[in-house]
Amino acid sequence: MLDTLNLEEDKNSICKIVADYLTNHAISEWKYETVLKILIDHQLVVEPTKNNLEKLGDLYLKECLDNYKDRRANSTLEDKEKIDSLRQSIYKICTSSQINKLLNVASHTRQLLDEDVINRVQQVQQDRQYQQDEQSSQAALIDNVKNMTPNERMVFLCDKFGNDGYLDLMEDRIAGRFKKCLKETTNDLELGLQPMITKGEREMLMKIADCKSRKDIEKLLAFGTIAELWSLRLLLKSDHNESWFRMHVYSVVFDNAFIYDDKFTSKRADCYSNITKEFEDINNQRVDFILRSINDDNDYLSAEEKPGLKGVKSDIRKGKALQKAMLRKWTDRLGSVEIMKQLEAITCQWQGLKLTLYGTRFISEDHLVTYKKGSFSVPKDETHAASFAHVLAAVLSLRRLVYTNGSLSF
Repeated sequence: MLDTLNLEEDKNSICKIVADYLTNHAISEWKYETVLKILIDHQLVVEPTKNNLEKLGDLYLKECLDNYKDRRANSTLEDKEKIDSLRQSIYKICTSSQINKLLNVASHTRQLLDEDVINRVQQVQQDRQYQQDEQSSQAALIDNVKNMTPNERMVFLCDKFGNDGYLDLMEDRIAGRFKKCLKETTNDLELGLQPMITKGEREMLMKIADCKSRKDIEKLLAFGTIAELWSLRLLLKSDHNESWFRMHVYSVVFDNAFIYDDKFTSKRADCYSNITKEFEDINNQRVDFILRSINDDNDYLSAEEKPGLKGVKSDIRKGKALQKAMLRKWTDRLGSVEIMKQLEAITCQWQGLKLTLYGTRFISEDHLVTYKKGSFSVPKDETHAASFAHVLAAVLSLRRLVYTNGSLSF
C-alpha cells in the first residue's frame, strides 16, 4: 500500500501543510475546500464521520487563528470579518455535503489504488515465480535432452519445433536455448557433407590448393577449362546467363564427376523427374540436372541452376519436394526403417558460381529432418585455388554419397 496521512498519527504533518498554504496566500484567498484537496493530494485518508470532520475543522481553524495573529498588524477590516465569520461557521463548513462527498471520493479512489497496487505486487510475484519455475523446468529439460542419443535429440527437436514430425532446419525457428544442442546433434548425425575422397584424389586436391599464381596452375593439367576461364578473366564478369554457366562451369565442375559411371546416366536441361511421376498426389517436377540409375530408372540426385538470386527460393522448395518423394519411393521399396535411416535424399542448387547441397533423411519412422549439407564457391580467379579444391572435394564426396544411396536402395 502507498504511504498515507493519518488524522491522529500525522497531525503535525497535516498542520504544517495547512500552515504552508495559509502563509503563501492572502487571507481573502483562504478556502477550507482548497486546503482539504491539498491534503488529499498528500495522501490524507479520513473516514468522513462527524467527529473526524469536526477535528479537521478545529485543526484548520487553529492554524487560521495563529496565522491571522501574526498578520493582524497589517490586516484589513475584510480580513477581520473573514476570521470572525470562520469562527462562527467552521463546523457548518467542515461537515457540509460537499466536504463529505470530497472525502468519500478520495477514500474510494484510495481504496481502488491500494487494491491495484496489491494486485500488481501479487502479479509481479506470480510472474517471478512462474519465470523461476519455467527456468528450472527448462534447465531440467535441457539436461534431459543432453543425456539423449543424437537420434533421440533430433526426434525431440522435430516434435517440439517441427510440423507433424517434419523439421526444416532452414525454415523452422529453433529456440536459442537449444541452438548448442542442435549444433552438437547435427555434428553427431553428420548431416553436413563428409569428406569421401581417395588418397590419390586428396594428393591432387592438395596440389591444387597450394597454387597461388597462373604459373603454378600451368604446372597441373587438372584444371582444363577452369584455368582457361581464369586466364581470360571471364568469371569476373557478372552478366553471364544460365546457359553460359552450364556450358563453361557446371558441366566441367559438376557433370564430369558422374559421366564415367556405368550404373548411372545424366539427364540435362529441363528434364522431368521420374520420382514425381510415381505419385499421383505430387506434381511433376522439371529440373536442370538429374542423375538417373540405369538399373531401376530412378533418380538419385538432381540439381537446379540459376545465374543469380532470382528464382532460387522456388528451386529450393522444388528440391525439398523431390527429397521427400525420393524418400517415399525408397521406403516403399525397402520397407525397413533402419536402412532408411542410413539414406539421404539430396538435391543441389547452383547460384552463379555457388553450389549448395541440401538433404532430407529419416530420424525415425515418423520423423524427417531437412538441412543444408554445405555451400561451396568456384573462385573467380586463380589466386583462390584452395576454394576450387574445396569445390572438387565436395563434388567427389557427393558422388560417392549418391552411389552409396544407390547401392543401399537397389
